[in-house]
Amino acid sequence: LSIRRCLSGGESGSLHELSAAFYKCLPHRGTFANTIDSLYALCRKQDLCQLVRDVISVSEATNWASHSSVEAKSRALRCQLTAVSKDDFTFTDVKGKVLSSDVRSDSVCLSFFFSVFEG
Repeated sequence: LSIRRCLSGGESGSLHELSAAFYKCLPHRGTFANTIDSLYALCRKQDLCQLVRDVISVSEATNWASHSSVEAKSRALRCQLTAVSKDDFTFTDVKGKVLSSDVRSDSVCLSFFFSVFEG
């Protein structure tokens, strides 16, 4: 949040210190630890933090088991997975789009589709 304020306020002086504080909390290797000097870079770091939160949430909810069920993982992420019927318009629409893409259609076998609802 402080980095966002600095970026929107045009204060580039403290960006280096704030970036250093971020990397102290979440260390990066090599050239990935550059000063966060743009909104794009900030969004990427926020996405990384969300990913870390999601991984920890799933791991805690499944008691750190390496082979837990999909249902347990989706519950931990507060998502609902629903199978899409082959008779549904969404299934035929997505299947048509996938098969019409640059992928060779003989190498693709579409068996199941799932819709994901967050909430």
